[in-house]
Amino acid sequence: ILGVDLVLIPLLFVQPRLYELFPSLAIESKMAVCYWLLDFALSFFTGYLEKGTLVMDLRKIACRYLSTWFVPDLTVNAIDVVMILAESMISNDE
Repeated sequence: ILGVDLVLIPLLFVQPRLYELFPSLAIESKMAVCYWLLDFALSFFTGYLEKGTLVMDLRKIACRYLSTWFVPDLTVNAIDVVMILAESMISNDE
């Protein structure tokens, strides 16, 4: 999934009509966004190790996630969702 993002995002800057030329890439891209959104949600339920002890308390997990990777994950996922919405609005106008 990360490989799809690493290849497609730079290609979209060079060829904005890439999805029109290769419709299967649009599907793969949307699947990648779904994966990252699911990962974002599941991060609130994924335990972590603290001093060799597995922490599975949902409140502690949420607090740790909010103080570590939440903001970067939220930013990237928000950008992905906005891009998909913008793309669908543009295609509806045409």
